[in-house]
Amino acid sequence: MKTFHYLAVDEDGELIRGKGYAQDVAYLEKSLRNFGLTLVQDRESVGSSLSKYTAGKKVHPKHLIPFYSRFGQSLEVGLPITSTLDENIQTVQSPMLRNVIQELKETLEEGRTLYSAMQSYPQIFSNLEISLISMGEESGVLPETLRELAKFLEWREDLKSTIRRASIYPLFVIVALGGVIALWVGYILPQMASLMNEMGVELPALSRAVFSASDIVQEYWLPVFGTVPAIFLTLFVVKNTRKGAIWFDRWFLSLPLAGPVAAEIAYTRLCRNLTTGSLEEAFGRLGKFYDEGVDRTIKGAIAAMGPILTVVLGGIFGVIILSILLPLYDVIGTTQF
Repeated sequence: MKTFHYLAVDEDGELIRGKGYAQDVAYLEKSLRNFGLTLVQDRESVGSSLSKYTAGKKVHPKHLIPFYSRFGQSLEVGLPITSTLDENIQTVQSPMLRNVIQELKETLEEGRTLYSAMQSYPQIFSNLEISLISMGEESGVLPETLRELAKFLEWREDLKSTIRRASIYPLFVIVALGGVIALWVGYILPQMASLMNEMGVELPALSRAVFSASDIVQEYWLPVFGTVPAIFLTLFVVKNTRKGAIWFDRWFLSLPLAGPVAAEIAYTRLCRNLTTGSLEEAFGRLGKFYDEGVDRTIKGAIAAMGPILTVVLGGIFGVIILSILLPLYDVIGTTQF
């Protein structure tokens, strides 16, 4: 959204100076024409565009949730939309969102719709939010749409919080056992390999394989540890393409634990997004059913992930220990006391 200072002429030939907000000069000229004005001269205010100020910045959902909720409640009791936005300007805690609401209000006063005004701030309002508000405006159920949108964002934040809480134990297991394995591979194994070479101990196949893997990790640690972020970066780039996104989603949905969770979340989001239509009650019940299923699936997946990680990482650690004990056992067995 750009800010323009303009000089226009009305139907009586009188010059009028003013300030307007528009995406470009063509849109400004069209907006003025709707008010019976003909644009004569315009000048863009350099650096005054709020959309430039907010570029790359986002508003946390904890600020958007009460904004949408109060917005919907105020419209439901019959307050004008501009008065409702004025009320929210006084109550929102985010300075950035407060400034955006102020510009939304000024844009609405020029005759534009709410959803078209929100399109100027894609970093603040997602495509989903703008699409739902557009449908709400066109179908005359904007207050209900805003309240349901607030509930949806609140549900999504609760879901993220649930996943974060449930992921603490598996992450702790990965970090703890991963650190122990890194210590053994990076320091203890090379020391043991050097000692056994000095003693002339013949290493079994398992020990040779583990010690060779340790040498490879030490010598080529940068490519080895750089492979993981390279894989994630590749997946990120692929996912941002149309065909890549389809392939990634199909692959992700096929995963044993993450796939069912992602499917349940997608079903729940779909049902919650459809609760603003004529089938509100039916989709609301269906959304509640999938919502409960998401909670059960997430807890079940996280509960299963802990033992699986313990077995996998514990197995790796066990192989490392065994690779050391086997040659030591042979040495002890051949030593005469």
